Amino acid sequence: MKKANFSGMALKDMIFESVDLEGANFENTHLISVKFVDCHLKDATFKGTTYRYGSFKGSNLQGVSFERAELESLSYSGAILIYTRFADAKLFRVSFEHTKEKENVSFESADLKDCSGTGFRLF
Repeated sequence: MKKANFSGMALKDMIFESVDLEGANFENTHLISVKFVDCHLKDATFKGTTYRYGSFKGSNLQGVSFERAELESLSYSGAILIYTRFADAKLFRVSFEHTKEKENVSFESADLKDCSGTGFRLF
């Protein structure tokens, strides 16, 4: 499913497990109770996406953009976050605990409330 286009769609109560979604477009998508488990999402975009009650457990999020996204009650446990961008995003109750790797993650101008995680530079 490389470079799949989910732009503008509404996805609810779904599980993507061990799916190659490299370069996928989730721009302006509404995700509710969607889980990405051990997925390859390198260079995917979630720009402007609203995503609630889900997770990226064990997924590769290298180069992924969450710019201007609204993220609520999500877990990034076991995820790889390298050059992942959350610029201008709104994050509420998002957990970055137990991420596998994190390097050059950008939270520039992001609004974080009740989030948890260690080892990040937020500026």
